[in-house]
Amino acid sequence: MISRCEAEDGGEELHYNKNHCCHPDCHGKIDELFSDKIYLVGIAALVVAVVMIFEMILSMVLCCGIRNSPVY
Repeated sequence: MISRCEAEDGGEELHYNKNHCCHPDCHGKIDELFSDKIYLVGIAALVVAVVMIFEMILSMVLCCGIRNSPVY
């Protein structure tokens, strides 16, 4: 994989590396980003869980409504 990296002179360099990271501490920076913003990850997971619960409730109501309908 070829990665575009920022050069020291402000330009752009192309590198071939199998880790797809331009800087040697790329994984450390990603880990630092998630550990600093762990509450945002938790809030996003909570929002997804609540939406999925409402989705299941709505699908159950629709399923029961279709089953009790004389048209079908």
